[in-house]
Amino acid sequence: MHFQRHERDAEERSIKTLLLVSPLSHWMSGSTIARLLYVEDKDIKLYLSLLGSGPKKVGDIASMVKQDYTTTYNSIQRCMRAGLVFRDKKTYRRGGRYYVYEAVEPKDVARRSLDALEQWKVKVNEELEKRP
Repeated sequence: MHFQRHERDAEERSIKTLLLVSPLSHWMSGSTIARLLYVEDKDIKLYLSLLGSGPKKVGDIASMVKQDYTTTYNSIQRCMRAGLVFRDKKTYRRGGRYYVYEAVEPKDVARRSLDALEQWKVKVNEELEKRP
């Protein structure tokens, strides 16, 4: 029992190190992390470009990542579902609304990912305990 806890703590520390210490472009590049988050590699590139650039409209993001509007919009939607990007509604002075998008801080993404992983581990263990 104690060994399992120590092993779990070591595993969590290594995940935290990977997520928080390694350069973002290194650990987020490639298809492994993209598959884990259910996004595409181009979505990760969009997230990294948006990180630290402040709130932006879709058209501004499209120019920044050199993609067309529709491709960028779809990429933003996948990033939002993965918890990498959030949307904020703004209102024009004369009426009407528009949205701006901003990257979620990597430490928040890491924290939510670790929480989700822990919940998944608990559910898997519960299911395994039900088996004869």
